[in-house]
Amino acid sequence: MSFIESIRQILNKAVADCFPGSGPAFECQVAPCQDKQFGDYQSNLALQLAKREKTGPRNIAEAVAETVQAEMAQPAAGEDAGTASARSLIESVEVAGPGFINIRLKDTALLSELARTLADPRCGVERTARPQRIVVDYSSPNLAKDLHVGTMRSTVIGDSIVRVLEFLGHEVLRQNHYGDWGANFGVLVAMIKQEYGSGLDELKTAPLEAVEELYAKGSRLKADSQEFAARAAAEVNELQAGNPES
Repeated sequence: MSFIESIRQILNKAVADCFPGSGPAFECQVAPCQDKQFGDYQSNLALQLAKREKTGPRNIAEAVAETVQAEMAQPAAGEDAGTASARSLIESVEVAGPGFINIRLKDTALLSELARTLADPRCGVERTARPQRIVVDYSSPNLAKDLHVGTMRSTVIGDSIVRVLEFLGHEVLRQNHYGDWGANFGVLVAMIKQEYGSGLDELKTAPLEAVEELYAKGSRLKADSQEFAARAAAEVNELQAGNPES
């Protein structure tokens, strides 16, 4: 059971003890304190209950805090291992402002939770109750130009996301579309034919930078020339038709 769940259980019981039979079962809200000087966790349950109980939220908060403090003072004997205990978990409970309840945890509770987490192969992370099938698209690099560190970065981020999702119990499909087909290669083929014609032997020995420069030049030409754009589109059609010369 997480700290938030344990504190919620303690506060729900305190509310039920303070206001028995006054309404339906109440589930209080608990969140980490944004400012640690006020404690570790905070609840605005008094503001939630004020209308139902027809009294000021600070009065409600003080009553709940006193009930929790009384439980903190009780002896350890007879504690249920499956039930959150204010005595073993909470160092202090205070009321602030219009009725916020601030709670600070005991160091021993934190150390105990840390030891339990380190001993757990899953580090306390539970599997999702509703696993889904999720597709994660990686960098999908454009192979018509040189790859760069940004391509690797996106792939690493994608794989990290996949590992997290799988650890949570989801079925994940990895997708990394290699851009070696389509409009980009239509531009590249059109430029190769324009610059080299049928003399491809020279291109075979050219460095990768030369091919990348062809692609960059072709991309600029496609934007400026409708005639070249039409030739590039025609090359895409030839590629898709399986023309061996494309």
